[in-house]
Parts: sequence; structure tokens; C-alpha cells
Amino acid sequence: MRRLGIALPPVAAILVAAAPHHAPHAAQAGHGAARSAVVGVSGSPQNAHAYAAAGAAAYETDFPQPLVARIAGGDGAAPKVRFRCEQPDCKLYILDAPSDFERSDPRTFTIGASDRKVSARVSITAPRLGTYTVSVALADAKGGSRADAAVYSLTVR
Repeated sequence: MRRLGIALPPVAAILVAAAPHHAPHAAQAGHGAARSAVVGVSGSPQNAHAYAAAGAAAYETDFPQPLVARIAGGDGAAPKVRFRCEQPDCKLYILDAPSDFERSDPRTFTIGASDRKVSARVSITAPRLGTYTVSVALADAKGGSRADAAVYSLTVR
């Protein structure tokens, strides 16, 4: 078989023929919109002392540095950004919530980006000490993510 102007042995020809090819219309799947990603700027890793009230079943920890991210790519629209604690036993809170703050569930909240940047000081309530992962991603209308996420590592100690 001759393909791409070079002679290939039969096994190599099968591998080339079976290799994935990108369809020419794949770029049009998002109606021409450039793909966006949330890129972490600062705020990770960090750790903070946890506090627990007498008899409380969980530790509360306020982190001193904000989680700062920027939105790379995409159009100039003012996006909403979703913050989510990835561990199921973690509750994520924002300190000094802006007016566009929305809570999806105890682990997730959404705020708007300004000038394609977002910043939030957070607090975690969790039943144990340890490291927790917070992802920050663009949120679609249904609250899911349509872009790459920035990942932050926060240690409760």
C-alpha cells in the first residue's frame, strides 16, 4: 500500500489506516467558538489551621490566600466560574461573597469573572484533617463544566 508518498509494509499500512483522523468539520462543533480553559494563577498549595467547636463533628478552616484564576481562550463574554471541592465529605464556602454568588450544593458555588479573572477566599468544613482538592472551571447553564479546570490543593491541619 502506498500512502502519504511512502511505501509501508502491510502491518504498518493497517496501523496508519486505523489511526484516528480528525474530521475537517470538528472545529465547527462549537459553532466556531474557541475553547476556553481556566488557568490557576495563585493560591495553591496552601494550608491553614483548622478549628472545631467542642462536640462538633467537623473542622472549619479559613484559607488566608484567595484562589486566583484567569480564563484563557474563548470569546470576550463575562463567564461564570464554578468552584467545587472534589471530596464528597467537604463543604466549600466563599468568604465575602459577591452579589452574583450562587450555591449549587454544599461542595459547589458559582461566581462571575471580571475581566476574565476570578478570585475567591474560601473556607472548608470537613470531618477530618487532610488535603482537599478544589477545581475551578467554567460553568455552563446547567452548572456543569465545559472547559479545562484549574486545580488547587488546600490542606486542613
